[in-house]
Amino acid sequence: MFLALLFLLACFTIFFELGRQEVTTDNEGQRTTPPAEMLRSGNFITPTLNGKIYLAKPPLLYWAIAGVYSVTGVISEWTARIPTAVCGVILVLCMYLLGKRFVGESPARWAALALLASPYFLDRTRYTELDVPLTLVSFLVIMSAYAAWRSQGSRKLTFSILAGIALAAATLLKGPVPYLFLACAFIGYCAVESTNLPLIMRKGILWTIVAFAMGWVQFLVSYISAKLGYPYSIPFPAGLTLLCVAWGMLILRHGGPALRRSWAPFVLTLLIGVALSAPWAIAVIHQNGWGFIQKLIHTEVLDRTHTATAINSGSPFYFLYVLPLMIAPWGFLLPFHASKTAWNRANNAYRFSIVSGWLSVALFSLIAGKEYEYVLPIVPVLLFPTGVHLAWLLEGTLEGWMRTCAILWQKILWFLAPLALLAITLYCTFLHQYPLLITELILMTMAAFALAFWPRAKDSLPPLMRIAVCTMLVVLAALLLRAFHESQTKSPKEVAKLCGRLIEAGYPVEATKVYPAFSFYAAHPIPDIYQMLSTHSDLQQDATHTPLYGINQDLSTEEQGEAIRLIKERFKTAKPYFFLLQDRFLLAFADLETQGVKVVAGPVTDKKLVLLGNADPAELLK
Repeated sequence: MFLALLFLLACFTIFFELGRQEVTTDNEGQRTTPPAEMLRSGNFITPTLNGKIYLAKPPLLYWAIAGVYSVTGVISEWTARIPTAVCGVILVLCMYLLGKRFVGESPARWAALALLASPYFLDRTRYTELDVPLTLVSFLVIMSAYAAWRSQGSRKLTFSILAGIALAAATLLKGPVPYLFLACAFIGYCAVESTNLPLIMRKGILWTIVAFAMGWVQFLVSYISAKLGYPYSIPFPAGLTLLCVAWGMLILRHGGPALRRSWAPFVLTLLIGVALSAPWAIAVIHQNGWGFIQKLIHTEVLDRTHTATAINSGSPFYFLYVLPLMIAPWGFLLPFHASKTAWNRANNAYRFSIVSGWLSVALFSLIAGKEYEYVLPIVPVLLFPTGVHLAWLLEGTLEGWMRTCAILWQKILWFLAPLALLAITLYCTFLHQYPLLITELILMTMAAFALAFWPRAKDSLPPLMRIAVCTMLVVLAALLLRAFHESQTKSPKEVAKLCGRLIEAGYPVEATKVYPAFSFYAAHPIPDIYQMLSTHSDLQQDATHTPLYGINQDLSTEEQGEAIRLIKERFKTAKPYFFLLQDRFLLAFADLETQGVKVVAGPVTDKKLVLLGNADPAELLK
């Protein structure tokens, strides 16, 4: 009965208005566009984006989306998000089904509900992104491997094979990253099953603190040098290296029988994962050459280990304050993981979840690049102990400071969740006025207040269930508000589809830079400045020209001058010509207004994209 209710609740929360928000972000455009281009080109080995090779991520998600596109015959926001949404529902169900086996019925229920009512998880299920599919297969890798390490005979082999298949899928989603989670799980299992567990934990925590101190020093050196105008980054990830070596040596020295019975399934899982993902890698190398792949590995994997861009940089403590917000309100119960009483009372699966989960967080904390989604794959594992704590709270067996904090947390949420939903409804009513959304929000608000304050609901549903459902409604309401708003203010759909129709009609359209979300709606590759320059290398460069006012910072002054001259020459011809750029660069073409060149569409998105043309698209497309 609970499984059916959980399935229906997950489907409603994840699929409701799934296609409402248009593709507005570059990240989602990078996932929705390559599958469409695969279908158009017939090349399912090497993904492309706007007609150019795009191998920043492996293709498994692209294959799944392309399959949905092909089966439905529709390329849209809705069909692009179906694989991610389906993975979200499956993950919630797997948490309950596997949790029953390892931590018990009641903790498994609350762990699954906590995940379903987590803001960041729900947010990611409603985007075409790698995060939720990767979380699903990483979770299956960890739990299948854990089952293999605990089993005997044929069951050990079966679970090892299942873990290897899941690892191959994870590899085809995001390369080598999932191997880090498996390694942390292996160390966690050997630690908690060892007879020397207190010694391992004492020394492991000490070395982790030292590693964090080293990572903090590296971060400060990079931060201060950048502020002083002399950017410098220590080229060796000392803290990360120390963490890996310290825990590895502790397990080798003190793992004992647990290490001896688990290393063979661990290696088998690794071999299966590599073997099943290798054919695609070999095919890519065959198509593009080893030099191209080597450069890609260096920039996407090795460099990011000890360097970070301004966008994803952060201190080693980044995830310690981000993680509670990612899974709020349940994240505020994470300090309970440090309870020695709970540690001694619970079973080994509980301890395994804590050690492997927090070791994974520590590992990613000491990698230079930091973004929320990096630790999402370990969140389901971390929620198992939280599910245990919630079950104890419901049973009335939670003790000491944990009980005091949990009861206070519960009372605050009873009132806070409905009020937050009411605030979102009022905000939308007075400032945005989307009639359909307002109706949906009013119904959600009524449901939340009924769950919180209606006597019959109080009698029939436990407090934690009401909190979980109210939290889902609050998060869903916030996501719907964003979907309506961003589709109005950040969508490139109108101008991109116009560009696509112009290209289909045979009129040239070019751009300074084609953003992924724009490329999704255009549905045709649009040449950019680099292609323009490379296909017209016979033209003489005019270095005396004024640079393109920052039109593309990656171009040299000479290249910018050549680009502006080439664009102006095309506008001056009698043939229709269109050029896409940001409106802040229009000054470079101000002198063409007298020749009939004007903005024919836009601006759109927060990048303020406009389409310049020397003809009226409406007349051309009649």
